[in-house]
Amino acid sequence: MQHVTAQVSQATDITRPKVLLFRPDRGDLLVEAGVGWKPGVVGNATLAVDYKSPAGRAFQTGAPVTIEDIRETDEFRNPELLREHGIVSVINVPILIDEATWGVLEADNTQPSSFDQWDISFLSVVANNIGVCLALELASSRGARREILLAANTPGEPLAAAGI
Repeated sequence: MQHVTAQVSQATDITRPKVLLFRPDRGDLLVEAGVGWKPGVVGNATLAVDYKSPAGRAFQTGAPVTIEDIRETDEFRNPELLREHGIVSVINVPILIDEATWGVLEADNTQPSSFDQWDISFLSVVANNIGVCLALELASSRGARREILLAANTPGEPLAAAGI
């Protein structure tokens, strides 16, 4: 995902893209990958999933959220992480796996930016590709687990007892 965020930055001239992973046990979005951020942000920083958070709204609604200048809106809260990095403009698109929202692809600029349909479409395609890759990885790991359990299954023991 780190490579994907670097490619997003190059393709769009958006300086600080990141992938946010929803953590249901903590009820937040973790910065899973990103470029242009201070050391320690990736893997540690979090954003809220509430409706006043740009990333949270994209997560909750499953729809893109764009803000040209977050300093000039009362509709959204400007998260501390964005303020610390001088972020002004944001675009968020949900990352879906099997119609469930896994997280958010967010791209941020330090200059006011008008995001157009090309930006939204491009980031949506990237987010969809991330979702497909994650779904394939999940299916592959489930298949590997099933094969291990089948190989270890003693004759006559139902697979359901082994968690399959």
